[in-house]
Amino acid sequence: MNIAFPGKNVVVAGGSRGIGRAIALGFAAAGANVSICARGAEGLRETERELKAHGGKAHSAPCDLADGAAVTRYVGEAGAALGGIDVLVNTAGLALGRDALLRQLDEPPAAVLCTLTVDDHTSKSGERRYMLGHSPITLADGSPITDARGRRSYVTSAGASPSIGKHLLFAYLPPEYAVEGNHLFVRYFDEPYSVTVAVVGSRPLFDPENLRVRGLADVAVG
Repeated sequence: MNIAFPGKNVVVAGGSRGIGRAIALGFAAAGANVSICARGAEGLRETERELKAHGGKAHSAPCDLADGAAVTRYVGEAGAALGGIDVLVNTAGLALGRDALLRQLDEPPAAVLCTLTVDDHTSKSGERRYMLGHSPITLADGSPITDARGRRSYVTSAGASPSIGKHLLFAYLPPEYAVEGNHLFVRYFDEPYSVTVAVVGSRPLFDPENLRVRGLADVAVG
């Protein structure tokens, strides 16, 4: 079974070696952005390079999980590097600063995961263009969109969705722009393409209530 985590931000404590490293690489392969920490710096840089090879964001930092102040710093750094934290995995055998993590989660997000649909794929030359990752997102006047931490918004991943007949883009937008129905622009091959914020958050655009999956489950049980 293939499980995807496109755009999700994952922290793996003890992620530089062993099972922690395997878990971190597994999340990265599934499309997640991953931050890892370990007490010693050995292995962190190499694992971070392997994480980046999967195309998402990667971050690493040494951290003694028994040191509450160090954990607080690390959680803040990881959240800033990834754009928030969605999933925490602890393989280090120590409690990962619960209070520090809760403080991070209580802070309003600087950027929110959004699903965008392209209003018109037609370029000025008449060709249909299908955007890929790393395309910048702008306002109508071409100015970039930047969150409270100074990070610009861009397409993190993209792909066709035959179920709804659209090419979907995923991006993190500042809360003031993360409004369903909001119209923005994506620059691709130096041309602007109008896009619409279709979904704010991780809710799927197709079958958001999982009714089809539940129906199949009912049939299987029946």
